[in-house]
Amino acid sequence: MAHTEPLRVVDLAPGTRVRDWTVADHIADGGSASVYRAHYVGIADKFPPKAVLRISGALGPSRAQATIEAYNRAPNSANVITVHQLFEWSHGEASHLVFVLEEAEYTLADRIEQNFLSPEDGYELVKEVGAGLDAYHRAGQVHGDVKPSNIMFADGRWKLGDHAGAAPVQDDGKSTGATVHESSLSYRPPESFDDPTKAHRHGDIWALAVVAHESVTGRQPFTSRRQQLVGPYNISPGLGSDLEKFVRQALRLDPSKRPARQAGDLNFVEPDTQEEVLATGSSKVTTASESGLGTNKKIQIVLVGFVVLALLAGVGSWLARRGSVRSASPIAPIVVTSETRPLFRWTAVPGAVSYHLFVNQYGDNQVNGRIDRLVSTVDASCAEAAECELLADVELEGSFEWWITTAFEEGADVVNEGSIVAIEPVVTP
Repeated sequence: MAHTEPLRVVDLAPGTRVRDWTVADHIADGGSASVYRAHYVGIADKFPPKAVLRISGALGPSRAQATIEAYNRAPNSANVITVHQLFEWSHGEASHLVFVLEEAEYTLADRIEQNFLSPEDGYELVKEVGAGLDAYHRAGQVHGDVKPSNIMFADGRWKLGDHAGAAPVQDDGKSTGATVHESSLSYRPPESFDDPTKAHRHGDIWALAVVAHESVTGRQPFTSRRQQLVGPYNISPGLGSDLEKFVRQALRLDPSKRPARQAGDLNFVEPDTQEEVLATGSSKVTTASESGLGTNKKIQIVLVGFVVLALLAGVGSWLARRGSVRSASPIAPIVVTSETRPLFRWTAVPGAVSYHLFVNQYGDNQVNGRIDRLVSTVDASCAEAAECELLADVELEGSFEWWITTAFEEGADVVNEGSIVAIEPVVTP
């Protein structure tokens, strides 16, 4: 079947004049609008020579007014995409809203599609986007749609864009004007699912944590909608101490325990462990002794090398991995494997009804969720055995990180936070 391009919301040919702007080329469609690069041909020096035109499709009067108000409220910040102009424009028989925006080099979605960020760059992302969110929050607004495609790189820094979902915050810290788009469900905080027409500034912080985790690891810290709502979250051990600290605090199920203000850096507030609800724990507030959970084990794994000798010399330290007395513990592969279709093995957990195997592949061919499979105890050959095993149904390459989530009859999930392994390169004489 021939590939067909999606229909454009507003179809303009290069060279089309939109007031003082000339369309150069089409960028994308989304959110009931078409986006174009354009050149300024008006009075010299009034506006930058290049910008981005976001041209809306047909909007009802109330939707149009709400969108205009949202863009007019966009705060003036070095970490927020600048709105140069906003006007109504007639084209043919239709009338459109045109938003003239600062041109960015690329979006975060574009960036992580090519390569994930390092932990250090991920933390810089959090600081810069956090500064943009702080500008919104100090102006009494929520952004309401923090996700990779709405974060742009321009002038050497990360900036927040797409102000259409922004809305003022009421006295209770909530907004009734911001409605999160269906495409943004994976970046919605758990509390917002009770009422999608309400947004909260603490929800912006939760979404930023999900974005940061995804930008460094290539995956979100949950693999199902249920896990997104109630946790516990699969927080990768490879985030680095600063970024991991922010992610763990920002993903708390209790919104009031999340960082609420940034000022160039994040304002970390040490929580009271008796009241804290961590993203890696239960939604029920308990202490470690009350929950019956054992102390966390830490294993460090260093996976290095391009040839066999380098691998043999490099393996010896371990990257952090946490465990629980009720979570499945990976047995193999654990450090290095030469199998492109490895046999995954883990300890069986009493009372488990199924397991969820999730594998990220890294290297030149990065694939988030290369294996994303629900496995019954029968399929894993551990309905009555002490160990489970499953042969990979796809070939892996480079290095990969894998997680096992244990599901119980009562609906609880326990997640092993991951083991990083590498495929031993084949050396031909």
